[in-house]
Order: sequence, then structure tokens, then C-alpha cells
Amino acid sequence: MAYTFAEIKNRVGQNIKYYDGSAWLTTRDVTETDVGDFINEIYTEDLFIYVQSRYPEFYRNRATADSWIATGTVNATSAGTTLVATTSIFNNSMIGLNVFNGTDNESAKIAAYTSASTVTLDTSIGDTWDGDTIYVLGQEFAIGGADAADIYEIEDVGIKFNSTAQYYTRCENRDETDFLQYGDELAIESKPFFYQTTTSVIGVPTTTIGVLPKFREKLSKAIKMTYTARPAEMSGDSDVPRVPSVLPLIYGATMRAYEKMQDYESAQHWQSRYELSRVRMLAQFKFKSKSKIRVKSRISDLHKRYI
Repeated sequence: MAYTFAEIKNRVGQNIKYYDGSAWLTTRDVTETDVGDFINEIYTEDLFIYVQSRYPEFYRNRATADSWIATGTVNATSAGTTLVATTSIFNNSMIGLNVFNGTDNESAKIAAYTSASTVTLDTSIGDTWDGDTIYVLGQEFAIGGADAADIYEIEDVGIKFNSTAQYYTRCENRDETDFLQYGDELAIESKPFFYQTTTSVIGVPTTTIGVLPKFREKLSKAIKMTYTARPAEMSGDSDVPRVPSVLPLIYGATMRAYEKMQDYESAQHWQSRYELSRVRMLAQFKFKSKSKIRVKSRISDLHKRYI
């Protein structure tokens, strides 16, 4: 049976004698809202971490990212090595990244930053790029948005470097400070690397992955990331928690309720039940399929008396 958020709250209310089976008692030191907060706190900050440490695949998710981090149109005032965009698409952290011309299928590296709309390239483009659509190909990608806003831990990263690749090449996870020591380190597409860091997105520190080598081609879904996703807090009464068993949620929230009442003897009793239910939850968990032992054909023949 899958218990809903409302049913879990009601079970806790019955344990603390504040829910009579049909309604919550009012003007009490613990409210239904308090109980819901206790349940969500235990769910996302304790049980999730406890389960995923042993069964990360239970909360596993995937996300993809394109190879570019900005796009725009080339202004007709571009000349020589000066690239001018019609809108503000550049920033000074883009020095060293490749700009890909999607119209002509050409690329050039950003050598210097002038303004949000103007950069200097390492090669002359003259007027041949005027009016073309360009893409700034990325090296570091902030993780968030609809796909991976709930990320807890990155497990694996794969990359495609060209449009003809049928499969993603798995990246080796390296520490940024260990690998990037001089700034001119090289990596090859057959053995790419990724590292984890943090960047500021509109003033908010955001988990970011960097990849090497840098992209040289505009590709949709160039990066595929496998990660452990933190479950969202429950808010609607019909929400169902993603846990192997709801008993730890019920017992843990009951413990927290008694702590708020300052009834520490009862809180200790429910804490013992909570800790025991957590252990039993994983001991009885059957998420992973059992491996089937295959008997070698020669041994099978002997057992069946085949000659």
C-alpha cells in the first residue's frame, strides 16, 4: 500500500493523539502543518540520504545539455578579427572558447573580450560572417533548469563531440585543481575529462561541470549526465513519498512532534522505533534484482546425463 502525504500526517496525528480519525484538534502545541514539515525534513534530509548511499539507482535520473552556452547574430560592423553581435551574448569568462558559425560551419577562438557584444577572435573573419547565426561553445555548464534542478550527486558524464557519433564517450572524473594547473592542459576527444565546480548564476551559487576538450561543433544533447536526484518535498495531500517504506517517516515525525511538546521520554521511545525501522527498511528492500547463477553447459550436460 502506498501511503499519501495526508495519510502519513494522520498516522502521526493519531500517535500523538491530536487526530481523532476525522479531524485535527486545534489550539495545540503541534499542528498538522508542523507534522507535515517534520515529515518532509526527515524525508529529504535523512531518509533520502540514507537510502541513496546504498541504492543510488533508486533516485537516479538523467539530463542532457547542448554544446553551446550562448547564441546570437553577427552584426554587419564586424571586421577583421573583431566579432560584433547584434545583442549582448559575451562575457569575459568566454576567453578561450570557440565561436561556431552555424551558417558557414566555421569556428574561431575568442582571444580577447571587449564588451558584452564585442570580442576579438584568433583568426580574421572579415565580412563573411555578417548576418550569420553564431554559437559560443561551452566548457563549463551550470546545472539546473527543468532537467537537473534536483541534483544531489553527479554519477557519470558522457559526451558527443561530433554529429556522426552514435554513442556518448564516458568522461573520466578529475579534480579541477589537480588537472588544471597551468591552464594549457590538453585533452583528446577519445579520452575526455569532466570536473565539478561552482559558478554564480544571477548571484546564486550553482553546481557546474566542466568538460575537456572544449567543443568545436554545435551539437544538441552533446552532454548526457547521470545523477542522483533529491526528491521534492511533499505539499499536496495526494503526494506519495519515494521511499521503500513509510514507517520511518511516521515514527520519525512522531518523535519530532513529542520533542516539540517537550515530552522527551516519549520522543526517545519513538526515536528507537524510528532507528529500528530505518535498518529494517533497507534490510527488506528488494530494489535490485537477484543475480541468477548460470550453470556451464558441460556441467549441465553431466547432470542431465547427456552424452
